[in-house]
Amino acid sequence: MNKVFLDDDGVIRIVYHGKFTAADGERDIENILLHVTELEATHQPVLVLADTRDMGPHTLAARQTGLKAREVIPFQKMAIITNEDVYATTISKMITSLSKRQKQIGYFENEDEALKWLHS
Repeated sequence: MNKVFLDDDGVIRIVYHGKFTAADGERDIENILLHVTELEATHQPVLVLADTRDMGPHTLAARQTGLKAREVIPFQKMAIITNEDVYATTISKMITSLSKRQKQIGYFENEDEALKWLHS
């Protein structure tokens, strides 16, 4: 089951575990948007950290939900932590290239680098 939460530094975190479906993605978007509302109410930037290192198999519909998330979530920056699976990273970058928000999305192999970039 995926986890979506707002951390103590005001970063919306999404941690993916196991199989990922379109229904999971829709649920995650809803939860993220609740945190966006909270951040916007206090005039904080919307920074998102997605950890995909433990994500399992996912369908085309699930990937399309990922593209939708990049479009509907009004983030300033999104950092995506990937494992060293070149195929998965390539697919994710292809999805990002279809998004209008590609310049605000970074890919990283570890959390420290991702957080440093988010807060820069």
